[in-house]
Amino acid sequence: MQLNEKYQKARSRRAQWEGLWQDCYDHALPMRMDTQSTKTTSKLYDATALDAVDQLAASLLGNLTPPWSRWFGLKPGPDLTAAQAEKLAPSLEKATQKMLYHFDRSNFAVEIHQCFLDLVVGGTASLHFEEAALINSYTELEKKMSRSLPMPENDDARKKILKSLGYPDTADEYEIDTSHGLFEADKDMNFKLHEKGFTADQVQTVYDLAAEKLVPLIMEMSASFDAERELDKLIDHFGGEEQWQEISRQLLSYGQANLKPDVLKSLSSSYEGVLTLHKMMKADNTDNVGNVREEMNDLLSNDEQELRSMMKDPKYWKSKDPSFVSKVTKGFEKIYS
Repeated sequence: MQLNEKYQKARSRRAQWEGLWQDCYDHALPMRMDTQSTKTTSKLYDATALDAVDQLAASLLGNLTPPWSRWFGLKPGPDLTAAQAEKLAPSLEKATQKMLYHFDRSNFAVEIHQCFLDLVVGGTASLHFEEAALINSYTELEKKMSRSLPMPENDDARKKILKSLGYPDTADEYEIDTSHGLFEADKDMNFKLHEKGFTADQVQTVYDLAAEKLVPLIMEMSASFDAERELDKLIDHFGGEEQWQEISRQLLSYGQANLKPDVLKSLSSSYEGVLTLHKMMKADNTDNVGNVREEMNDLLSNDEQELRSMMKDPKYWKSKDPSFVSKVTKGFEKIYS
């Protein structure tokens, strides 16, 4: 009974703050799942408070519990003698490493960030740890550690174990699959990866990630740079920014009315294509303009895709094979001339 009375009193004191907390969440963190607001953004006029909450929570995460670095450690207290502290330190360091291991492999980073959001908005936060999950994780770690083998001191025996794990004797023995055609294996990079002890599977993963993530990013950056350079050429060609703004508006209206969407997009993506579109617009009062449009629609839909596919070939963007580059260039000249 006494415990229940304390709970009711605490709940009563909390109720005085609930209205204020709700206002804070409505204006600063409206999408929080546990708020009672039915119109989550009805009271918002701009995103200043939302951005400030995100930035402060991210700063707290980065400074207090950064997932990318060691953010806590255990060490002997001041009540121990120097000899006792020195004896205990290795055990505490081992315990620290085990704790960090579990934190890194749990959802702690995600959940503590949610706590920081609550702390910023409501002034308080709590984090619930499930003991069973930690015990299971620790048990699995202990099983793996008990099965691990010490690395032998003998060089031949050590090489034999590494070989069984997929680590080749030399970097030249890596068999890397680059059938995607985006790039080829690089000997210098393979040598550096071999120095770091990468197995064949790990090296393949590095190449796969490069093909999946880095190459598209590089091509996107290159396309963005080329687009800015092409835009400057168009502004210069048409006599300045104001003239280009007016002509570009006319070209867009003309293209939308007379060309297929994919053809208009292709023509609009290059300096030569825009000039071709401009010529077509100027010739619109001639008798054969309809035939020109029809031929352009057919030509671009078929040849443009093939040329853009060729631009992804390493012969074009990496080794810059003269004959291959010339073929791509002449193809675009044929389309846009």
